[in-house]
Amino acid sequence: MSTDDVVITVTDTTAPEVVCTTDLASLTPANSEMTLVEIYVEATDLCARPEDLELLIVQIESSEPDDASGKSDGTTTGDTNGQDGHSAPVDVTGNFAFNELTASFEGSVLLRAERDKKGSGRTYSITAWVRDTQGNPAQTSCVVVVPKSGGGGKGKGKNK
Repeated sequence: MSTDDVVITVTDTTAPEVVCTTDLASLTPANSEMTLVEIYVEATDLCARPEDLELLIVQIESSEPDDASGKSDGTTTGDTNGQDGHSAPVDVTGNFAFNELTASFEGSVLLRAERDKKGSGRTYSITAWVRDTQGNPAQTSCVVVVPKSGGGGKGKGKNK
């Protein structure tokens, strides 16, 4: 009877699964106040542990200018974490850390509860990229809205 050694090489070509959620789905009332929003980026991979995945970038864009012309919104600037998220995406990656208890990347940002009264409402689009240990990237996104009309109080619950 003879024996042979067999070498098996696993090549990971599958991107991680990534999901973005927030603690607030909407910012109401539209009172021009800066609101703290928690963002969660959860990622899983077939070949890597969550703590071995790399959060490449998290960016936020606003569908409306900070200070729209005229008087249909507040005369404020810095609506997207202190910057203008309409003219270019705002990089907020530095606000994130990996939470071992939840196995997700978590971060906080400030978004202004403001929208142009003449428009259909403001949307803050959050986009995150994660890469696994083999270099396979994956993208996810979620949104926080300032609706054209809304009830009193902040929208609560997971934004999925």
